[in-house]
Amino acid sequence: MERDIRMAVDRWKRADEFARSEVGMTFVGVVLDSVFHMIAESVFDKLLETRYPEKYTLYSTGLSAGILTTVGLSLAVYGGRIRWYVMQYIGWGMVFSEVSSWMDMVRLSFEIKR
Repeated sequence: MERDIRMAVDRWKRADEFARSEVGMTFVGVVLDSVFHMIAESVFDKLLETRYPEKYTLYSTGLSAGILTTVGLSLAVYGGRIRWYVMQYIGWGMVFSEVSSWMDMVRLSFEIKR
């Protein structure tokens, strides 16, 4: 019984170790990714609109999501290795933000097929 209580307290302490600064840096990553995604998608829209008039929205979403997911994963994986922990949290925020972009791309692909 006492061991179970001690384990529960240890789990709570570990959850509490995720500090406000880490949550804040993850939020910064989400915001930065949203801004960069908006800019990249508008640039790709302009470039691909004349070449692929029917599917340019799908292609621009895919390109911008792919590029920013790669950048986010690179920051998340290699940011901790080179001791830039701030970049690691920003990278994970970028990856979390791109999940909705990938879902939007799937929705667009079904919408274009109809």
